[in-house]
Amino acid sequence: VSPSPGGIMVAFGVREALSAQQIYWAEMEDGRRQFRQYIGTGDVFPAIIVDDILRSGRAIQETIDLVKGLGSEVIGIGSIVAFEDAPTEFDGIPVKSMLKFDVNFYETEEEWRGSRSASEAEEQTVRF
Repeated sequence: VSPSPGGIMVAFGVREALSAQQIYWAEMEDGRRQFRQYIGTGDVFPAIIVDDILRSGRAIQETIDLVKGLGSEVIGIGSIVAFEDAPTEFDGIPVKSMLKFDVNFYETEEEWRGSRSASEAEEQTVRF
């Protein structure tokens, strides 16, 4: 189960790896997270919640609440990337992530150069 359309590809990958039968995803509509697909009580078997990026954890927590509201159990939680200050567990279920992202913001380049995030890589400018 993905908390948002951004995590659909992650959910498909997990479904393939586990030979699961179905994926579901939630979306924000009218200010609240909900499933767009018709899902009835008992339709979602024990679920794994996966997303591309874990920041505050709000989307994952809201999705856990949706799944539990259907009478299903959440048995795992994962993300591709998690910010370092993101939650590490929900309701006692540890979060598994492939990559941690530094959330530090620096006022000056000198402050950054003195941090553990500093690199000798050449700075590049990207136009959008």
